[in-house]
Amino acid sequence: MEHKVEQVAKKELAINPEILQRLKDRFGSGVFSFADLVDFSNYDPEIGYYSGKKAEIKLFGAGDHPILYPDIPDKAAYEALLLKLHKENPEAYKTPVEIHSPYYAIGVARHMETLFELGGVEPKIYEVGAGRGTLVKDILDYLKKYSPALYEKVHYGIIEASPKLAEIQRRRLMGHAGKIEWVSGDARRLPFRDQSIDGILVNTELLDNLPTVCIKRKHVTPGKKVSIDDFVQIGYQVVDDKLVEKELPLTDEIRNYVRERSSLLEPEETYANTPTLNIPLGQKGYIGL
Repeated sequence: MEHKVEQVAKKELAINPEILQRLKDRFGSGVFSFADLVDFSNYDPEIGYYSGKKAEIKLFGAGDHPILYPDIPDKAAYEALLLKLHKENPEAYKTPVEIHSPYYAIGVARHMETLFELGGVEPKIYEVGAGRGTLVKDILDYLKKYSPALYEKVHYGIIEASPKLAEIQRRRLMGHAGKIEWVSGDARRLPFRDQSIDGILVNTELLDNLPTVCIKRKHVTPGKKVSIDDFVQIGYQVVDDKLVEKELPLTDEIRNYVRERSSLLEPEETYANTPTLNIPLGQKGYIGL
């Protein structure tokens, strides 16, 4: 016998007036998905985290002011320094590229040298979502100093969805004029003719910023394996100046994605350390299409 849960009262979320107005401007009174909300939060041209007019991608104790490792006596001192940086910069980037600049990029650049020189790879690099341009700058700085012949041949393409970040990158990378090409594009729809490249594709700390689908388990059939039909998609709507959570039918795109990945419907212990949608009734899960 199939077990169903009655529709629960919709959650209403209080919201900042400026954000509320931007949501109205973009979506009106229509219903939009969780993926739409994530995309809006990151890339809205007025208030988006990356693209908003007031957006400031703060440096995290590295990059222009790198950690001086010779001054750190031991592991305990290193961990204490990282903790201090986190406390002093709670809203700043906390990525290895920034924290360990330029050393993180030097490690990447050395691996690229091997691929270019021994692996027969075209001397082209494409980075999707380059942030403040720290990785680009550090890689090209290294190649220019230590592999000048390779530096002369290398082409670096940046695929960037945020005009604001692209402008920051251009200012920081003026020392490598002529080596870099900017392409307006989205990681979900790479602007390559056949979805492939000749060279090396880089996407550091990017996937966690991509919009995901939020789903919720609404049904359980005792004794049967979890089914894609057990789920609804979570969406939102602005109602009476509040953000109201909605339950929506799954799209064909979501259904096809799950059908092609049957392990998503298996118990967690079946495929250790892999994502699963075999979640309890009423719980939400996320799918990165």
